[in-house]
Amino acid sequence: IGVIPQDGVGLCQCEKCLAADADPKEAFRRPNYSVENRAKSSRYHRLLREVALSVGREFPDVLAANGYDALQLQVRSYVACAGDTDCMAEKLATTKDYSGVSGVITINPSDHSTKKSTVFKVVKDGKFQLLPSN
Repeated sequence: IGVIPQDGVGLCQCEKCLAADADPKEAFRRPNYSVENRAKSSRYHRLLREVALSVGREFPDVLAANGYDALQLQVRSYVACAGDTDCMAEKLATTKDYSGVSGVITINPSDHSTKKSTVFKVVKDGKFQLLPSN
């Protein structure tokens, strides 16, 4: 389940959202993929923070599992690339069939989207187990 809207769809222009932007005019700017949009980045950050806080309060083990997988991928790329950040970015972008505690992760190198089955696991008796869906 993705929580980020697709690029280029536009930003909400309600008063509450515009008031939170550093420059409210950025919400009206046409998509230009070679220029950063601070409003979009800030909104994504706020959205992801709220999702993480909400999920973390109810299912803290889910965040631990996702954080563990993210850290493992970062460390693997760091070691393989001897700390070269361009190499690390390329290695992360081409992740394929990584079997993590949160599921199997594949990253599309062209748009950096992930293909990952959504599963939630909890730590029980010292091991990750599927979270019951009931």
